[in-house]
Amino acid sequence: MVHQEVSHSRTPCSSDNKIRIDAISLPFLKYLKNYFDRIILSNYIRPAIGSQQRKVFMEGACERLEEFLRRKGLRFTKDRRDILATEIKLKHHYTPEELETALRKRGSAVHRATIYRLLPYMLKAGIIREIQCYPDGRTRYEHIFGREHHDHLHCRKCGRIISFISESLEKEQDTVCRKYDFQPVDHCLYIYGYCSKCRTRSSKRLKKR
Repeated sequence: MVHQEVSHSRTPCSSDNKIRIDAISLPFLKYLKNYFDRIILSNYIRPAIGSQQRKVFMEGACERLEEFLRRKGLRFTKDRRDILATEIKLKHHYTPEELETALRKRGSAVHRATIYRLLPYMLKAGIIREIQCYPDGRTRYEHIFGREHHDHLHCRKCGRIISFISESLEKEQDTVCRKYDFQPVDHCLYIYGYCSKCRTRSSKRLKKR
């Protein structure tokens, strides 16, 4: 089933602003199915960002997080800067433990507790997004600040997440909002299913029986 949460992409996800459309917009769901039957996914997967672009993201993210922490009466310490600098370089959706491993590889001695304390602030500041992943159900994160909005295909079997960009899909979401006279604030789209590798493995196991 497709769960659609509608809004603009400039602000972080908030549970207060979520709306499920699958119960009220069957034509939209049919559109999604037909749409993804036609597209070639590789054309929509977000390319890796370059070092110069990452530098721009880092500067903007530092300013955003520093200002957010200042309003909370907290300092933007070297450890917190190291966490942010490491997080922005990760190319996959990560767990706090994976972020800690990446920090260790860079020679950082940031304590695990510091990472866990900072992540909620980064989430509220709109720098990262929280994701509930299959098949383990663990919470993972991805960097969103300064990056173009994208949606996800999520494999329930292996947990693989494919990020893609689709202008036509964004336009359709705007059409749905106008239809229901709804003011969007934020949205995250996840389409759950099974990737080609998992389907191939399942097919091979069935043939051996």
